[in-house]
Amino acid sequence: MKKPLLIGAAAVFLLIAVPVFIKTDDLILDIDCPATYNIGELIVLDASKSQVKDLEWAIFPSTANFKIDGKRAYFSSTDRKTYTIVLAGTNGKTVNCLFLTLSYQKGSEPKPDLIDPFTLKLKSWLPAEYTQITAYKLAQSFRSVAAVSKNNFNDLEAMLLATAYSNRVALDNDFSTWKPFLDELSKELEANPPTSILDCAKKWEQIADTLEKLISQ
Repeated sequence: MKKPLLIGAAAVFLLIAVPVFIKTDDLILDIDCPATYNIGELIVLDASKSQVKDLEWAIFPSTANFKIDGKRAYFSSTDRKTYTIVLAGTNGKTVNCLFLTLSYQKGSEPKPDLIDPFTLKLKSWLPAEYTQITAYKLAQSFRSVAAVSKNNFNDLEAMLLATAYSNRVALDNDFSTWKPFLDELSKELEANPPTSILDCAKKWEQIADTLEKLISQ
């Protein structure tokens, strides 16, 4: 539930409530994200509903585990610190800011998981250098095709073609970085082909889960 805040001339201070937004004239700043994080969790801060001409992100204290991709930002941490996220935007006439406190959730350390052989293969195929954002986009590509395919595809070959197209669009200019990973995946599927659309969708969801876990480590 969105919670409007009384604002001063330039800033809003937020301690707990999320998602949160402010509106002044035709300038709207809106962030959808959790108020706490778990160790190793990938946090997506989504400001796509903001209505601004330009916006800037900042985080305090500074950390290398904060990546910006337009109206979205991505955060992960293992240091248990409390961070302040700042989103500043302008409509060309006025400037406003949102301040969000992101705190470590005590007792949230993940329990060790048993890793199956396919997950180990996925990990071994990862590019030597890649960004968390592209890995996240690839994970979402597999997950979205899996979700759509369960109800809309009757042909496994069509599902595989849709996956190839979705992955290329998701990775865009970073496709070449991930091509060896996808090539190894193709070889694995040729050696152990999925038996049905549901079986393939389950495999796609496993790939998405694995990528999201690996990039948050």
